[in-house]
Amino acid sequence: QEQTVLASRPIGLQTLARNLFKNVRRIIPAEVAEGVHCVAALGHQAETREVARAVKQLLLDGVPAEEISVTCRQPEEYAALVDSVFSDAGLPYQIDRTLPVSSLPLARAFSAILGTIQEDWSYATLKKLLRHTPLSWADWDNAAQRCRNVLHVLRLLNLQGGRLEILRTLQSLASRAEVERDAEENETFNDRSALYREAHETLAKLDEQLRPLAKSGSYSEQVGRLLAIGRELFTDNQSKEKTEQETPTSASGRSWESQWDLLAGMLRESAEFQDRLSKPPGRRVSWADFTEWLEDQFQSQMLPPEKARAGHVLILNAEQARHLDVPYLFVMGLQEGSFPSRQGQPPFYSEQERRQWNQTGINLIVEGARYQEEMLLFYR
Repeated sequence: QEQTVLASRPIGLQTLARNLFKNVRRIIPAEVAEGVHCVAALGHQAETREVARAVKQLLLDGVPAEEISVTCRQPEEYAALVDSVFSDAGLPYQIDRTLPVSSLPLARAFSAILGTIQEDWSYATLKKLLRHTPLSWADWDNAAQRCRNVLHVLRLLNLQGGRLEILRTLQSLASRAEVERDAEENETFNDRSALYREAHETLAKLDEQLRPLAKSGSYSEQVGRLLAIGRELFTDNQSKEKTEQETPTSASGRSWESQWDLLAGMLRESAEFQDRLSKPPGRRVSWADFTEWLEDQFQSQMLPPEKARAGHVLILNAEQARHLDVPYLFVMGLQEGSFPSRQGQPPFYSEQERRQWNQTGINLIVEGARYQEEMLLFYR
């Protein structure tokens, strides 16, 4: 049956399977390599672009995404490039990888809140909060444009004194503009006055929303405050729709609401556990200690694996790809030192000690078996 299956495959794959375990010096090269196509590319970026171009052409030709897979030695090495190149090309894809919670857009939004408070409203942290998170204020229709206007005012004024200086200066400028608005007919002056009022109104509201976080409390209390503020700042129907439309193939691939459920559940459980460990239990923690703990949670906690999504090209590591049976398989990083891998075994046991452990029934991979496993990656 195996021979029948092999005979039905292109001549290039037949030649590869029949000669894989033979002495290289005795192999007679085939005249044709149908079924196998090699692409030379200079560097990972060029290679990823070539693969994306080929995958897109297959999709345009009507090949279902489920019949296309991409594999490499370590998907994490290509993850950032794949996210960039495949997203720009409009390709639906899913990378089989383990990601920290910090990769979630919602976690980055919470980190932006923490950074803004911790660095006393520095321009860099305010920009991260106002520009790169889905802020939503029910009171205003165009929150995104309002945020851009606020950052424009902050750049013009170049305020370096922190939250209090920013709010006081903007309040003073806005009050002065209100008094002088009717007496002044200069259009440029009126435009600038409107920007000052808008900036003060926006940042004053932000300050009011973030103020509860300045209080000390137990980990559970701080998490409850953060989630309440996050729900108010980041979630409404408009922002959820926007996030789901703009990031359908983001690093996490999760909808805004699923991110919220996952993150809120994780933080509440971790906070309750941390409160029980504290001495005395439930002791009040400073904002700085809570910030450090929360960032550690985002980095150390890992996201649960996702189920394969229909209509997406799967990108996975080579060991898992050997069990797939797909018509189109792209192997990235196919170069000397990567296939076969030259990464040595951990030095805890020598090769002889590994063989001795194997004789006792404890299976440890020895060097010869490792190379056979590497060759089996291409056998199917």
